[in-house]
Amino acid sequence: MDLYLLKVKHIYDEEFEECGIFSSKTKMEEGKKKYLAIKKKDSFKADEFSFTYSMLKLDELY
Repeated sequence: MDLYLLKVKHIYDEEFEECGIFSSKTKMEEGKKKYLAIKKKDSFKADEFSFTYSMLKLDELY
């Protein structure tokens, strides 16, 4: 089973931080949209954030 580790970074930050682990790429995209919606309520703009992700294999986590 593949898992997707989503990471986010604000334009003024130096490093990415973990944002969530998702069971599919589709769910990861939905998670990204939810994250940006929450940040928008705090007066942040979507283009202030960059995202990256890693694929993890479940059997590699043991």
